[in-house]
Amino acid sequence: MAYTIVVKKRFTNKFSEVLIFLEEKWSLKVANDFQKKTEHRFILLSKQPYIGALSQRIPDVRGVLITRHNKMYYKVKGNKTRRERQVGSGEKKTVNKKTGPQDSFQAKLMEVKKKFDN
Repeated sequence: MAYTIVVKKRFTNKFSEVLIFLEEKWSLKVANDFQKKTEHRFILLSKQPYIGALSQRIPDVRGVLITRHNKMYYKVKGNKTRRERQVGSGEKKTVNKKTGPQDSFQAKLMEVKKKFDN
């Protein structure tokens, strides 16, 4: 059963900042690769939300690497996974069970892409 990913506003804002930074300092290809890796982690987490390593500092928080410089932290609540924040250039995430892997994520991602394209 797929979990629903709930993306917090803080994640969306930080994710946009990271994409803009990557495009300005590196290239559009690097930014697009980072976005694809993040999308892939969302899909994996929607299917297997307990795949991330438990945080030693914060109870019930898990983390997965996006790149070696970016780690995404999230919580699993019932049938939801909540995207919380990113460390380095990374962020956190939340996932829900019923709606499917990308329903809420796709909407948030479209918002980020619009900001990124402008």
